[in-house]
Amino acid sequence: MFTEEVTGNIALQTEDGTDVGWIGKVEGHTATLELVKGKELANETVYVVVGKVSTADGIQQLDIEIAFVTKAKA
Repeated sequence: MFTEEVTGNIALQTEDGTDVGWIGKVEGHTATLELVKGKELANETVYVVVGKVSTADGIQQLDIEIAFVTKAKA
């Protein structure tokens, strides 16, 4: 969630930069990723949320890069 309205893009990728195929949206104060049926995440895999957002006036910009690892198969 952002403190002011932003525009931009956001995506979910594998560690090597391959797009996972989820739907990314940046609207208002929020950036979201939506699961697409058949594009579920694999266990024990590194994923990276990447994107770029900017304020409506374009003055402030933020690059997003958040890596995480899914848990091991139970």
